[in-house]
Amino acid sequence: MPIARVATVSGVIAAGPKTGFKSLADLIAYAKERPGQVHFGSAGSGTTTHLAGELLNMEAGIKLVHVPYRGAAPALTDMLGDTSS
Repeated sequence: MPIARVATVSGVIAAGPKTGFKSLADLIAYAKERPGQVHFGSAGSGTTTHLAGELLNMEAGIKLVHVPYRGAAPALTDMLGDTSS
């Protein structure tokens, strides 16, 4: 049982500009049709973004593939620049 809150972290799900996703429901529907073919980036294995992505997998019944980056900046750069595939 937790005794004290150590931190609070907010999260945001963002998709590249060419995906056409307008909502989380759009992303989940797309991922359900293509298990193991949709990727998500994080600042590295074991980070809050990695764990949040795995929680989304479990809760939504989907299989997103984790792509660990060496920090948040490279992941964000790829997503905004749409250089990842």
